[in-house]
Amino acid sequence: MAGGTQVEITKPNPCGASGWLSNKAWLAILEISSKFKVFKNFDEDFIKYISVWEKIYNSAKPQS
Repeated sequence: MAGGTQVEITKPNPCGASGWLSNKAWLAILEISSKFKVFKNFDEDFIKYISVWEKIYNSAKPQS
């Protein structure tokens, strides 16, 4: 499996160029938000709750 196919960032990375979220990860979020009904508007919710997602990203036990 090659991963996502979206190559154009249609919305700017909400963490900026040097933030904790890579452009590759942001592209994946944008792609699933646009291609799968169950993830519709996930990108907007991700931006809305960016501080919560950053805590999960930085957590030693993100599954908890």
